[in-house]
Parts: sequence; structure tokens; C-alpha cells
Amino acid sequence: MKRLMLLTAFLLAARFTQAQTIEASPNGLYHTMETKADRFWADAQKFRNRFFIEGFWRAEPNTPDKANVWPGKVSLTCDRPAKLCTEWDAGLMTLGKPGLAELNIDSTYSDIVSWDATSIVARNLDGECQTHTLVVDYAAQTVTVTDSPRNQNEESCKAFKDVNTFVLKPGSVWVNLDPMPSLKK
Repeated sequence: MKRLMLLTAFLLAARFTQAQTIEASPNGLYHTMETKADRFWADAQKFRNRFFIEGFWRAEPNTPDKANVWPGKVSLTCDRPAKLCTEWDAGLMTLGKPGLAELNIDSTYSDIVSWDATSIVARNLDGECQTHTLVVDYAAQTVTVTDSPRNQNEESCKAFKDVNTFVLKPGSVWVNLDPMPSLKK
């Protein structure tokens, strides 16, 4: 048991020494730990017909009014023969009671518009009010998503008036679980 605890402590210390920045969320509910970008891209699986990478989305610009309310971890896979990119997002969603949240898993499927030696561009038009554009840029070593409003003449789409951009950052999300909520209310 003592060996297992020492091994766990060693692995956690090794993970934290790779960090560039540890940052608290604007609401204080979680922290993000960004790792070095060179390791991030070295871990990305870039094959001729497949691309895979993991991280967390950060709003650009990274300001309190644009920041994510709850954290999320992202796994992105692009498959060239299928002409499809799949984003799997695992994140917390508040349930309306302080200290209580539900773990949600969501997926977004985007059609690949182009794939060449320098980039992958994919687009999702399933939503009625937004266009979701994903860009993997090998030279800049960035993965970005831009949500742009569309169908602004429709009453149901008028709330979606801003363009929002997110950058996939290498690293992890740490959720503050203290104090634990009481479920006996």
C-alpha cells in the first residue's frame, strides 16, 4: 500500500512538472492545467488518414465574460476516408443547486471540408442558429473552433448574435469538490 501511495505521488508530481500554467476559472469552481505545447502535439496522432488529439477548450479572448462556466475535457478524432471529425466533450453541468452538478458527455460531428498537408477544416451545420467550424493547423500547432451566427432573421436565432472562438489547449481540468454538497435537503 505504501508503495502504491509513493507511486501515485510520483506520477502526480511528474504531471505537475510538465505544466506551463495552472489557472483558476473565473467562478473558482475548477482549475485548468496547461501542459507544454510540444508534448501536446507529439502526443497527437497524425496519420495520413486519421488525426486524434485531447485537451480542453478555452475561449479566445480568455476573458471572464467569455470563459466557460463549467469545465470540459475534449477528445477530437478526424477520419479522412469517412470525411468526418468527431468531438467528444465530457463536462460538468450545474443542476441549479449550489455544489451539485451532473457529468455530461456530448458529441459534435463535423463534415470535413478540406484536408491537406498543412490543415484540416471541418464544418457542422446541424444547428439551426450557428455554424460550427473546426480548424486543425499543423504549422501553427493549433486546433480552433469558431461558432458563427446564422439565420438571424429567424426569431429563435436572434440570441445567437456573437461569434465565439475556442482554442483546444493541452492539459487537464481539475474540479473543486470541496465542500461536498449535502444531498439530504
